Amino acid sequence: MSLPNFFIIGAAKAGTTALYWHLAEHPQVFMAEIKETNFFAYEPDERGRPVYGDPRLHHFPVRSLREYEALFARAHASAVGEASPIYLEAPSAAARAARSWTRSSA
Repeated sequence: MSLPNFFIIGAAKAGTTALYWHLAEHPQVFMAEIKETNFFAYEPDERGRPVYGDPRLHHFPVRSLREYEALFARAHASAVGEASPIYLEAPSAAARAARSWTRSSA
């Protein structure tokens, strides 16, 4: 199973979409089919509401690890990535990504 070994993270309207599409065209790069999975920014509270983000503004299309892993099931490239600019501002995104990566590489 492959998980991303890089992320595109940045401010909104700063060119992350263009970078995502340019990288997706490269034969040695696999990009998740969903841009802005926002997986590591999604963290539900005890009521199931997102801890971070405004539901009117932020969309979390991938909420489970199973869904996230499925995005990379066909990845056979040396560079595997995803683009979620929201990771820059979500307080727990970096720690959640680090924990996930540590588990997958163990």
